[in-house]
Amino acid sequence: MDKKVTCRAKVIAERLGISLDGLNGTGNNGEITVNDVKRAVLFGTNAAKASAYDSTKPDEIKKMTSMQRTICRSMQESLEGTAQATNKFEADITELVELYKKLKPKYAAAGIKLSYTALFIKALAMALENHPMVRVQYVDEETLRIPKDISIGCAVDIPDGLVVPVIRNANLKDLRTICLELFDLTNKAKNNGLTMDDFGNASMSITNLGMFGATYSTPVLNSPEAMILGSGSIMQVLRMKNGIMTPVQIVNFSLTTDHRIIKDSDAALFMADFIGGLKEFKWI
Repeated sequence: MDKKVTCRAKVIAERLGISLDGLNGTGNNGEITVNDVKRAVLFGTNAAKASAYDSTKPDEIKKMTSMQRTICRSMQESLEGTAQATNKFEADITELVELYKKLKPKYAAAGIKLSYTALFIKALAMALENHPMVRVQYVDEETLRIPKDISIGCAVDIPDGLVVPVIRNANLKDLRTICLELFDLTNKAKNNGLTMDDFGNASMSITNLGMFGATYSTPVLNSPEAMILGSGSIMQVLRMKNGIMTPVQIVNFSLTTDHRIIKDSDAALFMADFIGGLKEFKWI
């Protein structure tokens, strides 16, 4: 295929089984972008999906990999061992989108990949400083633990499943450092280079499905963490502001908590602090 396509769009298309042959690129010089792939998933296109269906083929029996078996056990144990509740929060991030557009070329010039996930991680870490009761972990029927360090796990999609490496002491690191560490951990994950030191002891985790077109999710806890935040895609919608219908950029956040030890009110106050931080940028 002679069509121009960005590296990220190609990776996502391969993961989702999307054929690029029927897509029209909207990028520079007709280049196919991530947004073009998203539109193919959401709205469909002629030849958008490469058909893999053959009615003459028998059922396929496929053994799970070791990682898939581990993920299967972990997810089942998480759901059986906790009382999971998910609350949705809509955030107006119009100002953050403008900041992202302003910072991205500056970061790129310095060889740093800026992402919304990195922005969310930093804002989460700063908000967690003020809310120790949502950093809590269940130890046993009589004991809770509140870790002194604030670290954030970030779900990374890899061919065999999902891994959640951790950015340590994220509240003490500037945004550029978080961007660099996130990029490094993601590359290590995709090249099977993570070590045991890259996992565990996170205050909470984040999973960003926005790049795949998801607008809302119900993420499952990465035990023993008691919170995980799901982030959807950024959407432009109309909202009433000062009596005028105004276009704004919004994102849906889905916060799953262990309801045994985290009250909804504490979770809501934490999210208000986090979303407020996405507007004020005190951590930039």
